[in-house]
Amino acid sequence: MPVIYTAICDDDRRSAEKIRGYLEEYGSRKPELQFAIDVFASSMDLMTAMEKRGYDLYLLDIYIDAVTGVQLAEQIRNKSDDCRIIFVSSSDNFYRDAFRMRIDDYLEKPIDAETLHRSLDRIFTDFDEKYLYVNDATGIRRIPMSSVLYVVSMDHYKKIVTTDGSYLVRRTMAEMTEELTEEYFYPLHSRVIVNVRRIVRSSPKEIEMEDGESFRLPRGSYHEIGERILKYSI
Repeated sequence: MPVIYTAICDDDRRSAEKIRGYLEEYGSRKPELQFAIDVFASSMDLMTAMEKRGYDLYLLDIYIDAVTGVQLAEQIRNKSDDCRIIFVSSSDNFYRDAFRMRIDDYLEKPIDAETLHRSLDRIFTDFDEKYLYVNDATGIRRIPMSSVLYVVSMDHYKKIVTTDGSYLVRRTMAEMTEELTEEYFYPLHSRVIVNVRRIVRSSPKEIEMEDGESFRLPRGSYHEIGERILKYSI
């Protein structure tokens, strides 16, 4: 049974305790998950705790104190790219920041149990990481699918670009599409597959990935890929 180390940071104690209760209720309905929850009333308290341990899940108010939830999230992302972050705020002014930092969800106060539980369902449906297996000069390597940024066709070879490097494999794009089973992978066209969770900027003409690589969008695809970004990134 995996333990989900969870941090709630909210200067409103009643709100924080309500969120804790919703989490505990969710955990009681999901026997495969166990939540270990710490509640912090200030950003400084959370940052001090983070020096000793990291958390798997963060639920952050945005207007906390001198350090905002957005600034906290930036510090958290600098320490870990694997944790999950949910903004819980009375303001909707920070969606752009949430998109930039790949926040998993953005919930507007007041929230109820059902809203938070739906958010947690989206997060933990893929809690068990899936892997892509590639054969390179050092042997067979196991790559977490979530770490793949994109795949580009280079004639007979396909270049798989990840957060940790890139790999050349001799496979068809059809084979790559079959292996990349997660719904957050999107085929831009016949030569490129992108992970929408790794898109940092989008416009009607192009998208930009985490490593700075840009791809032009096919005509008519902007709306669809925008919906995928909203569904799988925040």
